[in-house]
Amino acid sequence: QTKDNQFTKEGQELIAKIDKQMASLPPFFEKLEAAYSDGDKAKVAPLLEDEWPPIQGGVLKPLSQLVPIQEAAAKATYEGSVAAGRKMLTLAGVLAAVSLVVLLGFTVQMVRSIGRNIAELNRVLDNVANGDLSIAAEVATHDELGQMADSLNRTLTQLRGIVSGVKQAADTVTNAAGRLSAEAGQPKRPADHEQERPEP
Repeated sequence: QTKDNQFTKEGQELIAKIDKQMASLPPFFEKLEAAYSDGDKAKVAPLLEDEWPPIQGGVLKPLSQLVPIQEAAAKATYEGSVAAGRKMLTLAGVLAAVSLVVLLGFTVQMVRSIGRNIAELNRVLDNVANGDLSIAAEVATHDELGQMADSLNRTLTQLRGIVSGVKQAADTVTNAAGRLSAEAGQPKRPADHEQERPEP
């Protein structure tokens, strides 16, 4: 910040870029959730490969540019007042470094968490595609991907119930058919023949 406690014009532009990219995160996650809900893997890959890197770069790159701009502003203040400037420069440098480290750590953690959750959902969907309905998605977060995992688990539970019902119905039909076939194949007793003989 400058002497008047205001960001420079260039810094304001960088902050506006960061805010703009942060605003694009919810729509991105909505698209990602929609792609997973539809089970369309062809839509997921372009989202992660094409749309996510610009969003990530749109946040980190302006931040890296913002730090030297603010250091230059602190240096200009330092030149006006040496004693106060040194204090301000040291404090600004420490705060900037700590903020950058915290933000980078948060960003890396968020990206890793999203990557793990997407990989987990992809693993479950692959197993389901191969006919394994006993699997469940293990996503501990409460974000959009966590909600997607909960929906997927509920769907798998319903599918398992449907498959179990179909199997039970099929077993019932098979047993009934077996009994009918066995009864049809038994020879008739003499008494039965007597009953069938027409009266004179």
